[in-house]
Amino acid sequence: MVEEADAEGAGRVAALGRASERLAAIRSSFADEAAFRSALASLGMTERQMLGRLATQEYALLLIDQQLRPLATVEPAEIENYYRTTFAPQFVRLNRRSPPPLAEVEAQIREILVQKKIDQLLPAWLEKLKASHTVRIHNRGG
Repeated sequence: MVEEADAEGAGRVAALGRASERLAAIRSSFADEAAFRSALASLGMTERQMLGRLATQEYALLLIDQQLRPLATVEPAEIENYYRTTFAPQFVRLNRRSPPPLAEVEAQIREILVQKKIDQLLPAWLEKLKASHTVRIHNRGG
């Protein structure tokens, strides 16, 4: 029980750190601080609220990754097939030169395929969660 609490705390800290990085990237995409503040105001949000939303998203992504990544195994044949049928033709079309050897891009291709499998596993996992959990919404007054 204590280990779960520690893991959850560490996950929330990691999510907040990633959310802070995302917020900084969002801020830097605006011409200046006034434009950033104006965009926040148009959303009816404060910077703190935006950070909170981003942290919630990051934490959800972390939980999904922890639950589904171990199930999203990728075989070497899948990597080779993706390289041959998808990666190499796209690379040649976009760069007009030969693709790098499979060994140089294997880790990137593995991650692409893992993410695709996580995307495929997610709906069933969410349905399982809905069937096994009850959600209660508490009104905070007003």
